[in-house]
Amino acid sequence: MIIRVTLKNGNVMMFGDSYKPWEQEFQEYCWAGARPFNNFYLKDLKIEKVEYSNEKFPYYGGLKWGSEQVMVERLKEQAAYEGKTPKDYSKYVYEPATKEMLDKIGECLKDGWRLAYSYGIDWVIPNA
Repeated sequence: MIIRVTLKNGNVMMFGDSYKPWEQEFQEYCWAGARPFNNFYLKDLKIEKVEYSNEKFPYYGGLKWGSEQVMVERLKEQAAYEGKTPKDYSKYVYEPATKEMLDKIGECLKDGWRLAYSYGIDWVIPNA
């Protein structure tokens, strides 16, 4: 499964079932954004849309999450590694996320905000 998260700034982040379920990968992404030494911040993670596809997330290269472009590159690398023709990403079908998926994303975001607060970061914790 692939989860596509479109942010309000136009960026698209991809998460999927690789060696861990997508929920754990998204949670780690939120935790990384809560730490003050990273190059992105959870407070800047403003989600516009969440969608999912039943296609397989690329396992090649240990990708945990990444931009849509990075995921497409990994799909091509994986196909080359397997000696196959890469799947045409433009034909992947995405559906709106289910309520259960959105609830899991909300919980991960709350956990990230709590972690940021524990680091002494003075962001307001929204609806924690």
